[in-house]
Amino acid sequence: MPANAAIKFHPGAHTVDSGPIIGRVRAGSGFVNGFLEHADTESFYVYAESDAHATEFRDLAAARDPKRRPVHSLSASELAVAGTLMLPDPSLGRAALADRRDDPRRYSLCGVTHTLSSKPAIRALSEFLTTPVQPWDALVCTSHAARAVVVRVIEAQAEHLASRSGVVPPDSPVRLPVIPLGVDTRTYAADPAARAGLRRTIGASDDDIILLTLGRLTPVNKAHPVPMLFAAERAAAACASRGIRLHHVFVGQRTSDAVLESYRTAAQAFTDKASVHLLDGHNDTVVHEAWHGADVFFTLSDNLQETFGLTPIEAMAAGLPSVVSDWNGYRDTVVEGETGFRIPTLMPAPGDGRDLAERFRSGEDDFSMFHARACMATACDVDRAAVCLEALALDPDLRSRMGAAARRRARTVYDWRLIVGAYQDLWAELAEIRTASPIRHPFQSPPEVKPMVPDPFDAFQGHPTIVLHGRMTVRPRHRDVLQSVARLTGNTLSTVALDLSVPREQFNTVLGTIAKGTNTVDEIERAHLDCDGPILRRFLLWLCKFDVISINDD
Repeated sequence: MPANAAIKFHPGAHTVDSGPIIGRVRAGSGFVNGFLEHADTESFYVYAESDAHATEFRDLAAARDPKRRPVHSLSASELAVAGTLMLPDPSLGRAALADRRDDPRRYSLCGVTHTLSSKPAIRALSEFLTTPVQPWDALVCTSHAARAVVVRVIEAQAEHLASRSGVVPPDSPVRLPVIPLGVDTRTYAADPAARAGLRRTIGASDDDIILLTLGRLTPVNKAHPVPMLFAAERAAAACASRGIRLHHVFVGQRTSDAVLESYRTAAQAFTDKASVHLLDGHNDTVVHEAWHGADVFFTLSDNLQETFGLTPIEAMAAGLPSVVSDWNGYRDTVVEGETGFRIPTLMPAPGDGRDLAERFRSGEDDFSMFHARACMATACDVDRAAVCLEALALDPDLRSRMGAAARRRARTVYDWRLIVGAYQDLWAELAEIRTASPIRHPFQSPPEVKPMVPDPFDAFQGHPTIVLHGRMTVRPRHRDVLQSVARLTGNTLSTVALDLSVPREQFNTVLGTIAKGTNTVDEIERAHLDCDGPILRRFLLWLCKFDVISINDD
């Protein structure tokens, strides 16, 4: 019988009706539902902080398990029966201290990555060095980009501890396998009625092309809408010349009416040929119709909060070709030229975000502003995105081939049936290690040494296609650079977090240098030695993000 695990269950981490529907909750809910349906076990184990939560897990099992297998609620002292405790987050160190201090060999701990840029996540990773975690424990990384972040954050914490204590801590013993999130591919079977429903809602004919961007409407914590609007507008202009109408549909849950209005205002300011629609992502019918009514899935994720990205594999399951940023887990999921296109991304080099990290650590910037500042210095190739959208919009055969390949990939790589099996294989491997490996003792960190917040462009340097360097070539994208920037500064979405940008008295002089023609990044810096280097480089990336300039590794 394959290995089992006790699920550490909490409604806030595993059920989508317990609060705001965010990615980690949808992922946790999908995992539990997939495990209850597909796990090769004779029974289930739950570890919950209250009888009410254990009862809720039993109710889920009754609804999802076709075999009606028994559910056993375990106390901390009984977890050895399960062999592994499956956590909904990276908090292995806390669990090792709280429930397994007396005998680390009793069972394994297994966690999973979600957001890795929050202070709790950074603290949890730093504890891999200072708590009694063991070689038979594992943190499942949902993408290779997520794994790179975990490795770098732990390395940075080790460097920090060594500099404060004078002693180099031993390497973390926690295993870091890569297992992606999953999708229930059966729920995305073709639905012609749903396709017609979306087109009826937005007034689109069956021949019109619909680009779908689906996810929370939060410009700096998911995917900034303005670069996507630029790309959609160019593709729409190309389609209009062929007599084809293009729609860009955003389906999402807004955090406030003001955010929704900011999207609407941006669409009015930056599009003319593209018909932009904002639909309510809280409505399950709207979401279902969107997946089945669209022609192309389109998202240019540019944030540090996301490490995998569920929506591209949902799009695959729905048979949609994708145009996505070459960023985080998207690099694992979307196969370039086969299931869609990945758009190159550019981010500052390590070292250019130390001031942002310190502002976040000190509390001067909150979680949202920390991400906003990083997002505004992350650029996608808008022109390349427009070219790929145009290619898919004008070539139905290409859409069909890529859509069919995407559906096959979802079914053969990302279905929860396969993902659950990979988890059970991992738990069996951990059990073997538990019987053979010696117990590791944690590094004794001085109590006054606190976890540090790493430079985001260091910790997340594996997310973009490439990081900025001085030999890159900067070219203006428009004849009138000042006018292009003035158009941006009149919109709230494109000016978030600009308080740390180039000072106003230097703003126009830097733009004047750019307007003269081709320069390297180094040449622009030498022409403006009065500007702070990291701030100037982040300003260049802001200009690139909003398509005022191009930056290329010629």
